[in-house]
Amino acid sequence: MVFNKESDFEEALIEVLSHKGWESKVLKNPSEEDLIKNWADILFENNVSVKSSTPRKTTGFMRSYT
Repeated sequence: MVFNKESDFEEALIEVLSHKGWESKVLKNPSEEDLIKNWADILFENNVSVKSSTPRKTTGFMRSYT
């Protein structure tokens, strides 16, 4: 498949990934803060079974890398 625009490629990739278990929700033009919050949310959801993980601790951990 050939794409003439990057946006067409992005839409096709999102479509394929959404059928492979990825969320179809995509952050459009996110700020650095949006990306950090999204990453923290994903980490928290993936580690919810760990008692010491809280959104605050996860976000604090994430901020140490910025």
